[in-house]
Amino acid sequence: MIRSLTLHRYVDTIDSNTFPYYSQVYSYTIHSIEAHSMNLSSFLISHKNLRGLEIIKPRFEVSIDQLIPTLDSLSLDIEHLNEKTLLIARHIHNLKLGSRLRTIESNIFNLLSRRLHHLDLSDIDLSQLTLDSRCYLLQYLSNNSQIQLNIIYPKTKYLNECDCFRLFLNDIQFKNNNNNNNNNNNDSICLKLCHLSDCQIISEYFKEKYPLISNETNNLSTIEIFSDPIDVDMISFLINQTSDQERNETQR
Repeated sequence: MIRSLTLHRYVDTIDSNTFPYYSQVYSYTIHSIEAHSMNLSSFLISHKNLRGLEIIKPRFEVSIDQLIPTLDSLSLDIEHLNEKTLLIARHIHNLKLGSRLRTIESNIFNLLSRRLHHLDLSDIDLSQLTLDSRCYLLQYLSNNSQIQLNIIYPKTKYLNECDCFRLFLNDIQFKNNNNNNNNNNNDSICLKLCHLSDCQIISEYFKEKYPLISNETNNLSTIEIFSDPIDVDMISFLINQTSDQERNETQR
């Protein structure tokens, strides 16, 4: 008996003909590259040992439309992740998403069951995701950062130093370790700008962590600042907002 076998192939169609059954294999993983179609129903009768499916750069819209009870690992290098993608793959234990990912449907992570043990996002380039998709992903990571789910987070080394997505990911990765030295002085300054993020999960998170102090004697907010252009820009933004509000009230 062979413990595990991974068969790598460039094929036109992913089916039981291009990936035949091997009875002497305990754990069988299919690794398909640049296929144009897929017929999962062809695996149902014979492939009782199919445990892994890796679909790399497919030329079709991937849909796991057949229940394969033995399948527990799925690796997808696709551009669009939607409800149809994981239609009948909600029982998997391991999921990996590739570097080509660009969009994520809002409710896709609600489909992932509690059976998911391992989520590998290490190949994802956050800068290539749409803003909405990044927010959906961060919301899911934030909600599940403290449960028994092994998450390999997206790499952030290619994001600029003052990127709020990078700061947010760094925070949720290390907060369980009580590590308060993860953010350098530049990060502390940048965190204030994250109040203004277009991504709600980020703005709410940093507003709670670094709240602006309200001064009861006037309508301006006060914060502790350093002699840094970034803080000056943010203060100017807040003052302009207040001035506009007062001007509008005067004109009424």
